[in-house]
Amino acid sequence: MINDLATYRLDPDRGLPDTGDLRADLTTWAQELISHYSIPVNAALLRGGAAAAGEDESDCLRDRRTEAAGFAARPGSTFTGDQVIDLLVAPIVYRAIFLPWTLPEADARTYVDELCNRPA
Repeated sequence: MINDLATYRLDPDRGLPDTGDLRADLTTWAQELISHYSIPVNAALLRGGAAAAGEDESDCLRDRRTEAAGFAARPGSTFTGDQVIDLLVAPIVYRAIFLPWTLPEADARTYVDELCNRPA
């Protein structure tokens, strides 16, 4: 139930940014994640959902993987869905779980730059 609630709170009928500018869309998406998890109850739901999932993949992670794969499949992408998770989503989720008070300091552009500007 915690997983369902945490996933619902982030995903109620929202679409992903799709302006045709992949870097801008990724930045908007990352900022959405940062803003969402900067709300204490949302960070708590993420922590609870992760704990409840145990060794299984939580619904929230499954949804982020699907979104990441969608970004990786867009024209102009030079990265995989796993790279989106590792370089963009993981640092945000780490802060939300372990250092939630630092989320406002997180810079979505920095994460996107690290993803998009890494050597091939």
